[in-house]
Amino acid sequence: MAKKKIYKLIGEKMIKTAINFDESLVEILKIEVKRLKKLARNSNSTEAFEELQKTNNLIRNIILALTITDERIRIGIDLCMDDNET
Repeated sequence: MAKKKIYKLIGEKMIKTAINFDESLVEILKIEVKRLKKLARNSNSTEAFEELQKTNNLIRNIILALTITDERIRIGIDLCMDDNET
């Protein structure tokens, strides 16, 4: 019985943590997309293109991190569901 509760607590904590992390990533993503748009309008030099490339890579990494947190939410749900099934 205690094992089931532990799994449920771990699952809930994983979900809450992943959601908080997602919210932070989304805020960063919004800022970086705005920055990317601004850089795209003003990209006249090699330095601007390099900044554009760095920002684009950061956005790609944020999207990858969102995918990872999605997996954590799924695992958290599985842990909570296991509690109900057994």
